[in-house]
Amino acid sequence: MTIDSTLQVIFVDALFLCLAAGLALWFRAWLQEQQRRMDRRLEALEEQHQGLERLGERLSSACRHLERPTPAVEAIRPGTRVERLPVVPRKATVELPTPAPPVPDSDRQVPAPEVADPRSAPELRRRVDTPAARADRQWEELTDRSREAYRRARDLLEQGVPANDIAREVGLGVAEVNVLKRMRDAGRH
Repeated sequence: MTIDSTLQVIFVDALFLCLAAGLALWFRAWLQEQQRRMDRRLEALEEQHQGLERLGERLSSACRHLERPTPAVEAIRPGTRVERLPVVPRKATVELPTPAPPVPDSDRQVPAPEVADPRSAPELRRRVDTPAARADRQWEELTDRSREAYRRARDLLEQGVPANDIAREVGLGVAEVNVLKRMRDAGRH
């Protein structure tokens, strides 16, 4: 072997080692950049998750607030305890009866009972169109509609329909549908 060929082998080997070291350094830098990108994405996801948790807590609080009885609802049926508010569909409106001004006891007249048979009293109440009778009918309609809406929402949840679609179709709020979903999921565990 000559000196020229030996120098050529050493030169080719050194060139190969430099190329391999350069590729290794480039690959290491690329991996570090990918790791930094992944960390930034994870931080952004964590921030979004925390924001969604805060929003969920606020929606749950709003649902609890809406389910609490209010004086306006208790005015519909005085003397009864209201456990939960009925769901009022978005297009329906309820007119609450305006309370009559108080009448002094001296001016008050006591009506004589017109019906002797107590079984026909509900029939007579249905025929009389007083603000209280109208409020009772509206209350019953609201209760029936809200029960039907919740029943339909539960059925759609069982079928796997998304909460937004259920809320739009049934006329409930998305938060109410999510509460129903959580209640259903809690009942399964």
